[in-house]
Amino acid sequence: MALPQHLRHFAAGFILSEGIAILIVLPLSLLLLIMDWGNYSLPDAVWIAVIFYDPFSWSLMIPIEQMCAAGLFLWHLKWCRENKKLASQNLPPVLLAEITCPSLLDDVAAVLHHQADATAPRRK
Repeated sequence: MALPQHLRHFAAGFILSEGIAILIVLPLSLLLLIMDWGNYSLPDAVWIAVIFYDPFSWSLMIPIEQMCAAGLFLWHLKWCRENKKLASQNLPPVLLAEITCPSLLDDVAAVLHHQADATAPRRK
């Protein structure tokens, strides 16, 4: 439900995380392209470096994408909380862009508070 409301911010985060992924993989890709185009043979030490760099680079991309998603989630929680406060005061809701983007380490207790609210029985 939150994705259609914040599609622009999600797309920006996705493009940014994919851009970082491309920058991480770019050195290895350029090395393999140069080797392929020039029919070069690489020394064993370079191949050992490639063998270690390749899985490291791919495993680094997963936490980057997760941190981007976690940042968007915390921002959405902060937006929901702010709009809930405004609704209780009969004020119009604010846009996500009007809320300051939280850091991943900001207000961790808010996530726990939100989870406690989600597990509480709902009134009909």
